[in-house]
Amino acid sequence: AANLCTRLEEAGGSSSSTSPRSEGTPRHDDLRQEKAVPQQLHELEERCQMEADAAEGAELRAEELQKMKSHLTLELMDCQSSTSELEGALASVRGSEAELEAALASARGSEVSLEAVVMSARGEAESKEAARQQLEQQLGSQEALI
Repeated sequence: AANLCTRLEEAGGSSSSTSPRSEGTPRHDDLRQEKAVPQQLHELEERCQMEADAAEGAELRAEELQKMKSHLTLELMDCQSSTSELEGALASVRGSEAELEAALASARGSEVSLEAVVMSARGEAESKEAARQQLEQQLGSQEALI
């Protein structure tokens, strides 16, 4: 766009001057070329303006894209932070799960031990009951003798 504008300025500065005629060139061609200069100048001005507008639009779009990139970068950093927090929480949950499984296994072991103690106590109670009944029978036999 800058190159085109420079050419436009140069063309604008020389629009009133005419190029020297070469020998044998009719004056009619010089007049036609001179009449074409304003039209060419106008066309160059339009192209220059279009390119300047396009360049300005591209600059605005580049600024918008840079803002979007900054915003997305911040969101990415936030997501990465959240991901790290979630991974930490997951590791903590897995650690708690392992602790609970160990506590459950210990509780099951305690349950088995308690069942063994209960069975042993029942066995002792049954044995004592049998001994008591035997003593009662002996006592009943001795009372009958007396």
